[in-house]
Amino acid sequence: MQALKLIKNEIPVRISIVIADSGSADLTGKIAMQLCKTHLEIKYLKLSKKGVGLALRTSWLQSEADIV
Repeated sequence: MQALKLIKNEIPVRISIVIADSGSADLTGKIAMQLCKTHLEIKYLKLSKKGVGLALRTSWLQSEADIV
């Protein structure tokens, strides 16, 4: 998570990283859930339908951030 440390040091605003999983068949869910346990800035969003557009739209609409 070197990149997350770099982002925190370089960007003077609160950040949130969303991992939107729209039907992956790999270890995305397991890895994302582990990251959520150790990094409060990371959220995992599991979608029941496939589609990159759906994943982006859903995660953006659920976001409470000023900048998405």
